[in-house]
Amino acid sequence: MHLETPIGNFPYLVSSDTYNAIIVPKGTDFAKWQSTFIGTGPFKLKSYTQNVGAQFVANPDYWGPKPLLSGTQFTFYANQEAQFVGLQGGTVDMVTVFTANGAEAILKQSSYTIVALKSSSQEQLSMRNDLAPFTDPRVRQAVALTLDRPAS
Repeated sequence: MHLETPIGNFPYLVSSDTYNAIIVPKGTDFAKWQSTFIGTGPFKLKSYTQNVGAQFVANPDYWGPKPLLSGTQFTFYANQEAQFVGLQGGTVDMVTVFTANGAEAILKQSSYTIVALKSSSQEQLSMRNDLAPFTDPRVRQAVALTLDRPAS
């Protein structure tokens, strides 16, 4: 692939970790897509409420091994802290992605199992190098020096 400009998060943008990499039919109505998309996985959408959650049921037409669960439910949270409250309160069985910063209470409890997996996701800080103050390379270097990269 040939890009017009450097894009640091390009590997993420074309990975399976992002919905931006989906292939859809020409003319797809993206205003309705979230509640009507067609999937080929072991589960199919039962219900969806924007910013609240989604429920899935086993897909009887799935081509692979039948799922071990009859269904699953996802709850959407506004922030990481709310996810942890749900986990600690027992209303959530698992949290899929979180940052270590702010997760000390979870990381220190032996009742939780933390599973680390390799992925294409990354943290990045983007700066508009065509706009002040980031047109000055010294400003960009100063920002870079404030980052604790080993701790990230």
